[in-house]
Amino acid sequence: MKRVSVLVICLALVFTMGTVLDAVGSQEEELCVPLGELELQAPDGANAQRSSVMFPHGLHFNYSCQQCHHQWEGGVEGLNCTTSGCHDKVETPRNNPDEKILYFKEAYHELCIGCHRQIKAENRRLEMSGQILKEKLPNSGPTGCTECHPEW
Repeated sequence: MKRVSVLVICLALVFTMGTVLDAVGSQEEELCVPLGELELQAPDGANAQRSSVMFPHGLHFNYSCQQCHHQWEGGVEGLNCTTSGCHDKVETPRNNPDEKILYFKEAYHELCIGCHRQIKAENRRLEMSGQILKEKLPNSGPTGCTECHPEW
């Protein structure tokens, strides 16, 4: 009886892996992902107060695409924060604080800096607990203005 159960489980795993690999293979043929750095700029019509950001897209491949591109459903074209209808406001919506996240700058800063601060806090927790050596912790990423926006 145990052999039959193990055999059924193994066959189910093989079938599942084959289906997953087929799906991944078909997506890989359609998807073209930028590997290097991407220049993140203020959208047209915005009054840029700082220089654009050179974003190391390739260093973020250990995260799911949807973690940043939360509206993207896996098609050929990826969405960025300033895609029309997403975070495309060029000024802070002052009359409605609930719409603040629609402002492109707010969206980028909340996502990027927020994630980097979470990583930094987790690194600090791990370091203080003695679970991992400081030298082995992942880089948390920049959290200061000039770390992302070099002087013009």
